[in-house]
Amino acid sequence: MLYEAGEIYGWKVALLIFDYERATNSIRQHAPTPVSANFSMYETVADEFGQRDWIAEFEARATKDLKYGNLIAHSNKKKILNILVQLVK
Repeated sequence: MLYEAGEIYGWKVALLIFDYERATNSIRQHAPTPVSANFSMYETVADEFGQRDWIAEFEARATKDLKYGNLIAHSNKKKILNILVQLVK
């Protein structure tokens, strides 16, 4: 709905809906070297119902990007984080 209303653009939608679970499973299956069963592309842990705090997740992703000097990704994650915070208000 945000995309259709012109509030967010395509790349932000892609960041919001990217399937990290599917990507994690794909990496486990197709990596040239064995990948730990504990490997996850998520930065946070889901609760007992499989729900994830997406604000905490994108904060953690932005922090990780900044730590590794990936300033463009950090900026993008902060923009997504701002959208998520606005949705909660």
